[in-house]
Amino acid sequence: MIWKILSAKYKIIKTLSTRRFQQDPLENLFGCIRYNCGSNSNPTVRQFVAGLKTAVISNMAHTSSGNCELDSNSAIITNFKTLLTPATDICTDIEQSEHVYQIKKEIEESITSSLEENLEEGSSELQACAYVCGFIIKKNKISCNNCTKILVSETPEGVHNFVEFKNYDNVKKSLTYASKNLIACVEKSASIINIFLEKEAYEENIKMRVTQLLKDYKL
Repeated sequence: MIWKILSAKYKIIKTLSTRRFQQDPLENLFGCIRYNCGSNSNPTVRQFVAGLKTAVISNMAHTSSGNCELDSNSAIITNFKTLLTPATDICTDIEQSEHVYQIKKEIEESITSSLEENLEEGSSELQACAYVCGFIIKKNKISCNNCTKILVSETPEGVHNFVEFKNYDNVKKSLTYASKNLIACVEKSASIINIFLEKEAYEENIKMRVTQLLKDYKL
């Protein structure tokens, strides 16, 4: 039936390997997983994943009680020595310090060129940043008068053009106009984080390292 349908629809098909339609490979896989789960017929997700990992590591060892044909595939993992040998390329403290210094140097160079482009009042980056800064100020509900003078601009400037366009009420002025210093600080912080993530996103403790990096720059 299948051959008739396929041969009629696809003239290019000359042969049909019916072995590909059998479910023995699938049964073998689940048999290995069940075997590694302690014959648990209803494992949890975590138990299933653990059983699958064990099955992969053991190269899908075939159980003696199975009634399925053995798979003829080559071993999944052929070099256990490489897999189980501890890595020797772990950075020492000195190498790590040099690496951190190099990253900071690259970030500093990238930020300098980036800020020269983005801190122009007419740039879309800075206009969008000014809008976000206004939202941050409004969200935090600052009650300190001195803080407000530092963070909020009393009158709109060129950097606030986008904010003014977003302001639906020209009289009430519901949106907040952030100061240039705050906008520059947020833009620089965003640049530092973006550059850092491009180079170090695969590392551990990303949040802690980014926080420390921002503190080091004394923004």
